[in-house]
Amino acid sequence: MLCTHRVMEYVAGSGRYEVHALAMRRDSESMQETAGKIMVHRFRPSLWTRVRNRLSDTKSYPRIARMMEVLQKAVTIPSYPNVLPVTGRRYFRKAARLHGRERFDIVISEYHGIETLLAGCRLKKAFPGLKHIALLWDPVMGQIATGYLPGSFTSRRIERLERLAAACSTALVSTRSMRPYYTEHGDIASDIRVYLDIPGVRPPGEENGTVWLSLLKEGCINIVFSGLLSVQQRNPLPVIRLLGKCKCAGRINLVFFSTGAKEAIENEAGSFPGSIVHHDYIPIDELHTVYRHADYLLNVSHINANMVPSKIFEYMSFGKPVISTYVTPGDSAARYLGRYPEALCIDLGKPDGDNVEDLEHFLSKPHAPVPFELVREEFKENTSVPFLALIDKIAGA
Repeated sequence: MLCTHRVMEYVAGSGRYEVHALAMRRDSESMQETAGKIMVHRFRPSLWTRVRNRLSDTKSYPRIARMMEVLQKAVTIPSYPNVLPVTGRRYFRKAARLHGRERFDIVISEYHGIETLLAGCRLKKAFPGLKHIALLWDPVMGQIATGYLPGSFTSRRIERLERLAAACSTALVSTRSMRPYYTEHGDIASDIRVYLDIPGVRPPGEENGTVWLSLLKEGCINIVFSGLLSVQQRNPLPVIRLLGKCKCAGRINLVFFSTGAKEAIENEAGSFPGSIVHHDYIPIDELHTVYRHADYLLNVSHINANMVPSKIFEYMSFGKPVISTYVTPGDSAARYLGRYPEALCIDLGKPDGDNVEDLEHFLSKPHAPVPFELVREEFKENTSVPFLALIDKIAGA
């Protein structure tokens, strides 16, 4: 995950630690390499993962992915700590062999993916002297339950995962957006829980040439989104329809870089007054170049208000005006963007007429780039600095 990568880069760049990363191999990647100051070790994915990746390019993938999620939670989750049994076991065995060779002091795992988190937990159980930090970028408790399964069933499995992580970790890192949930419902890991924030604020890199700038149209209002989309949980259709009702809709060029909701977006494109493009993900450095040249950047919030979209901190780092939607009161993205001077947060619970009026005003008024120094000062908790401080504390304990 990009957030974990940023933390690893910062920790390695401090010169105080030797950093290794373990991940599944994709495509033609080498099994081992050094990326900057990080030593990367890879292993081959399981058959389950290979099939899922192969199907991801098909039109029927959203339906297949949903079925696989239900199957995973109905069949494999009760077998903790062996979720996705083959992949989880591979992660653990490879990590255990690496530990035998490198003798790590601290292991850091993340959730999502769940296999990584469980491999870290199993390492801690197998090697009690090892220190384990679990990074919970997405909430474990307080999730939206999987459809087609009883809520009580999935809730018990989710609670079991939280208890396992609490029992097998030196520190559990949750985002600050989760503090109200644990304050209200209680926290079984309160003695080791640490609240930090998404480390998404950092200076924009140098501009790189990219053919994808051709997707932006001269003389149009270019609005760019990048990230995961889902009609069920992170739905782009409401904001498309609102933009289509604006007086300036004929000049709007909406560009989505995503693997989700492709069919739904393309269906909307047929009746949209302007233009809509849906494209797969592109390399991050090329995406950042597109950000530089876009007029507006778009965030579509998750129906779970506790989900913190890391992309909003990237957007703000570029100083661009940001349009964001939300459907749940207390939405985490809206709370952060409310502190950013060039943001419009659209409450989809309001009447369309009010939201269209707000959009038209935001799209027509002049916008000044927000200096990165101001963003960094306002959102200093959203850098990697606090994570290095936590690692220093755990290492010295």
